[in-house]
Amino acid sequence: MLDYKEKKISFFEIATSAIKLIPDLPKIIRGFYYAKFLAKDSVCGLAKMFEEAVRNNPKGNALLYNNQSFTYEELDLWSNKIANTFINKGLQKGDTISIFLENRPEFIALVLGAAKIGVGMALINTSQKGKVLIHSFNLLKPKLIFFGEELATPFNEIRNEIEIQDKDIYYLPDNENLNEQIVKKYNNFFPEIEKNKDTSLSHLIPTIKGDTPLFFIFTSGTTGLPKATIYNNRREQRAYGLFGLITSRLKKNDIMYIPLPMFHATGLSVGWGSVLAGYATLALDRSFSASNFWKRIKHYKATSLCYVGELCNYILMQPECEEEKNNTLKKVIGNGMRMGIWGKFKKRYKIEQIAEFYASSEGNVAFSNIFNLDYTVGFGGVPFSIIKYDRELEKPILGKNGFMEEVNIGEVGLLIGEISLKSPFDGYTSKESSEKAILKNVFKQEDAYFNTGDLVRNQGFKHVQFVDRTGDTYRWKGENVSTSEIENIMMDHKQIKEAIVYGVEIPGCNGRAGMANITLEDNENNDFSNILNYLNGNCPKFAVPLFFRITNLETVNTTMTLKYAKSTLKDAAFYLDKVGVDKVYVLLPNESNYHLLTPEIEAKINNKEIKF
Repeated sequence: MLDYKEKKISFFEIATSAIKLIPDLPKIIRGFYYAKFLAKDSVCGLAKMFEEAVRNNPKGNALLYNNQSFTYEELDLWSNKIANTFINKGLQKGDTISIFLENRPEFIALVLGAAKIGVGMALINTSQKGKVLIHSFNLLKPKLIFFGEELATPFNEIRNEIEIQDKDIYYLPDNENLNEQIVKKYNNFFPEIEKNKDTSLSHLIPTIKGDTPLFFIFTSGTTGLPKATIYNNRREQRAYGLFGLITSRLKKNDIMYIPLPMFHATGLSVGWGSVLAGYATLALDRSFSASNFWKRIKHYKATSLCYVGELCNYILMQPECEEEKNNTLKKVIGNGMRMGIWGKFKKRYKIEQIAEFYASSEGNVAFSNIFNLDYTVGFGGVPFSIIKYDRELEKPILGKNGFMEEVNIGEVGLLIGEISLKSPFDGYTSKESSEKAILKNVFKQEDAYFNTGDLVRNQGFKHVQFVDRTGDTYRWKGENVSTSEIENIMMDHKQIKEAIVYGVEIPGCNGRAGMANITLEDNENNDFSNILNYLNGNCPKFAVPLFFRITNLETVNTTMTLKYAKSTLKDAAFYLDKVGVDKVYVLLPNESNYHLLTPEIEAKINNKEIKF
């Protein structure tokens, strides 16, 4: 068993770490107030957070982008002009606008301007196209639309399907991506801003309360078109308290590097919220590049990083470079770091704090690694439970009394969050989608809990460790297999750089067999006997993948939040006509090594001549 699977939290660890937090106690106490006790009618949210940072660090850098820099005072005046321009366009508190823009300073200023007058923002995923993009624009019926010149092509392709007049569409020029012929039919928003000389605005901020909508963040959910999650100012202030004041605790001289898409809550709310809580500096990049990562850290002199998904793993797979030596990076905050690379990442780059957290745009439960412990998503301050779950039937296990039961310390179960006045479930814009996410009559009649859809390990002292998504497990030989656990085991082998595990169907067999898409350190070495011996020694026999697909990591599709898109890999499975140039290897029954899958062997598998 790997060390991280045995990780339970002890009172000694908590106490030792708590002593180190004493100098930051006033900040932490304020953070707990925001995170747990903030009333929905309180004056709070992004505008108030930013106003406090301006007041405490007016001349300090608020934003860095390539060779540009903006002080808090400069960004405040710019966003005030945008806010007043919005008012002149007829926008009022409670209205909605859509923003379709890549990471750049204009995105930050636009978001601030809208937040200052209580206008909600539909933040459109910049990778969307076609029907999905049409759906995202029309869902919330925005009063105005703002898109970046860099996204003119996908926008123009679906323009006629969007229910809005041309006069209410604005583009923001982009010197890096010129599409003059496409955008000339729309209004340029820059001259509109410059015409407005009014930079006073602070009198409006006290009218923005916790229940005032701030963002609508689109989540794909499990099926169908994207759903819009309501992210109000109360949730933003809570994130500011939990992740900014309590967990990351940045100082004025800190610089947080964020190469994540800012239409996503991790970068926008957790990352930028942490920056504002410390009156620190946001270093923004258009996108993430693993090969240039340490050059960008050196360019910005960044002391902190906001990560998500596989980002840290991509960095770790890069060859050693000069820039990573004696680097300035000390703290990283984010979610999705695999337990199997945690120790390697921390040791190689001399990271002092990995502030892994757990949260979702739509959920009402959150955890954060407040005490800087290894192999945990941290402490949960809101009411939650971890209940017994049947992975085969994909539903909670009921006890003799007809209600659900909690797991013991060290066990894995389904994470659920209690829905109450103190931990509300704001849900989606779709009532039907919201209802599907709620479990009722959990421990007593008429109680209600949000179903996260995630399996976690109970580590004790209100700490948990992420294990898997419920949909990412598969069943083989009558046993359940967790893809993330097998991935972590495989990546601990020196010959494997990356492993993506999923279940595939074999004709004539029940369940799904394990298949691993792997990237090797040495592509010329096709003798997998050493890997097989390792797997046999660390996995149950039923969990050893029967198929290997050897690929270059760059050919694997990822989402905008740097998570692998497994659906494409599952569809291709081991079929030679679908895997392209990649080679596939198979572990045949009673064999001691993997063999190259040939058309002849594939035909025998498909004809059920080989019995697995």
